[in-house]
Amino acid sequence: NEQGHFDSFLDFCTRLDLRKVNKRVLESLIKCGAFDPMGISRAQLFEALDEVLAIAQSMQKQKKSQQKSLFSTSSGLEDSLNQSFTYPDVPEWSQNKLLSYEKELLGIFLTGHPLKNYEEKIAAAGVTPISELSKLSSRKSVKIAGTVAHIKEITTKKNKEKMAFITLEDQASSVEVLVFPSVYKEVEFEIFPDAPVLVEGTLDKANEVVKVKAESVVSLDRVDTPPKTFHVYLPADHVTTQALFGLLSFLEKQIIDDCPIMLHVQDGKSGEEAVISLPESLGGDDKEYDAFSEVVQKLFGERAWVELESPFMEVGNVA
Repeated sequence: NEQGHFDSFLDFCTRLDLRKVNKRVLESLIKCGAFDPMGISRAQLFEALDEVLAIAQSMQKQKKSQQKSLFSTSSGLEDSLNQSFTYPDVPEWSQNKLLSYEKELLGIFLTGHPLKNYEEKIAAAGVTPISELSKLSSRKSVKIAGTVAHIKEITTKKNKEKMAFITLEDQASSVEVLVFPSVYKEVEFEIFPDAPVLVEGTLDKANEVVKVKAESVVSLDRVDTPPKTFHVYLPADHVTTQALFGLLSFLEKQIIDDCPIMLHVQDGKSGEEAVISLPESLGGDDKEYDAFSEVVQKLFGERAWVELESPFMEVGNVA
């Protein structure tokens, strides 16, 4: 304002006309991130709001009456109070809570998107972006993923059973999903505001309006991410019994072994390749990629190499 930039949240509230801006307005501003540039977490600001307002109101009264007190009109004392005020030591709100407040107050997700944490699962599931549904033929089987933006539950006239119409949003578009009674009674607990879900169903383009008739709805939190796969490429002329035993010995020591391993034994002369899938008990740890690569090259020579394949990546792309 005309007095210059705000030095702190307390300074902001002190210079605010609290007759026009009430606590609820300030709570909304905190929730949507208006004060993020001040460097104090939203949870801390929210927790401190009552105390900050009490101090601000007292300082304003003292200024109005021109009386000296702890909250003097002296700019030096005000600066000291602004600098010394301690915010509650509370953890920041969860990412989901932060985003939920943003959507509630602004109508959009401002600092992220709930689906960001599920990108690998979504990619591995073979999901079709909602914006692409209009390009597909009606009655085609589809998988879509998104957050539940709106729910309309009704009771059918014929059998008095519950069903729902839900609006599902991904990061770019939205679509209406019809959840008929036979499905809804099985998945009702998965459907609530902002829930991240994976929907399988059939496309309905009647009257040129794109909808999806759900056959299953499951929370993305309960969708398993397929493990990454190690592809180990070995030159045939360096594959010896001793080297193989060394590889098996390394794998048996792995604490985490959920990544399957495929051995590709390659004959450099003929170009032929034999592919061997190791037993599940001999898996690898994707966090030990560098160590695994080093062991493979030490045992099988510099022409041996390791590739870590994500479930949604074509083989040939190094992780």
